[in-house]
Amino acid sequence: MKKLILVLLVFGIFISLAYAGEVVRDVDIGVSCASGFDESLGFDNFNGSALKHCVKSVNYNASGTFVIDVYLGIGVISCLSGYESAQDIFEAYNSSANAGTSNTTSVYVCKKIATGANESSLVKDVSLSLTACSGNAESAGSFVDGDGRTIYHCVTGGTPLADDGDDDGGDDEDTCSDTDDGVNYSSKGTCSDVNGTHADNCADGALVEFDCGTNNLCASETIECDDGFECVAGECVAEPTCVDTDVSNNVSISGTCTDIDGNVFPDECQAVESDRRFGSKIDSKVEGEKGLVQYQCDAEGACVRVESVCERGTTCTSTGICEDVVDARKAAKKGALTGAVLGVFLAASILGACGLNKKTIMILALVGGVVGAGVGYYIGSVVA
Repeated sequence: MKKLILVLLVFGIFISLAYAGEVVRDVDIGVSCASGFDESLGFDNFNGSALKHCVKSVNYNASGTFVIDVYLGIGVISCLSGYESAQDIFEAYNSSANAGTSNTTSVYVCKKIATGANESSLVKDVSLSLTACSGNAESAGSFVDGDGRTIYHCVTGGTPLADDGDDDGGDDEDTCSDTDDGVNYSSKGTCSDVNGTHADNCADGALVEFDCGTNNLCASETIECDDGFECVAGECVAEPTCVDTDVSNNVSISGTCTDIDGNVFPDECQAVESDRRFGSKIDSKVEGEKGLVQYQCDAEGACVRVESVCERGTTCTSTGICEDVVDARKAAKKGALTGAVLGVFLAASILGACGLNKKTIMILALVGGVVGAGVGYYIGSVVA
């Protein structure tokens, strides 16, 4: 009996020692580490505020709650299904080239916690490091902090990220795709990963561009569009400009002005108020006179009115131009003179052929001239 008890005691001690190794119970990010947590590394957020990476490690027991996986979610809107995020979500740079710029991205510390898991599936250690992960530690993401330092996220043990917990023997490797073939500022794309879809979008006038980052997860960067471009519906497009087809405001050209909002203003005839000049004489201001209204672009991209009155001898037409006009009175006088000459000539020629005396021919020729003048005046007025 004593031998049996001794054997059981030794076996129990062996079992206890076999499972006495420390494993990670929890991971957090915050301005300070809570009781029971040890600081792994302190770093600065992009805005200079200090944060700490905190890890709580305890001895394994079969009924305890522990971390079975942890990774950095960079540029995502949430952690994977089944994962929860650490307390603080922070902003960092996804590359050294972006350090010190406005191109920041959100970073989540995503952890999967399970109760009663086998020790072999648990995370043994997790830390942030200023050097690349080494030994048994594997990289689970990296970022660049507010001081421009590359911070590596190193994990030892645990269930691989690609394992979604299903034991169907299939290939569970997560994939990532981007419809605009990566970073393409001039085309709106959609990045798809295990978290869902993430469309390029605009935020506060800047472009938020998604593409496939580390761990087959969509990552984002925020950039300002180049000068002359603006962010519209998830892409950088040329800013709208005001266009005037008649920049010199030529009164003989019918132009249009299109403002930055797409409103079109054609040159037109309207009632205007202006001074008219005829040679050295200046008429008093004409109220409501029908003149030419043209439009031109201003510095703000709007179309503004430019009013004028067509010069003497021209008039504003329905096509929005000043066009020469025919003076009806001059045309009528010219017609009358032409008609009178023709009337006298024709009357004299016809009557002379009839053998009438000169006096009679002269009288009747004058009558013909009067009739011809009247007909010519009428025709000249109608044509004008």
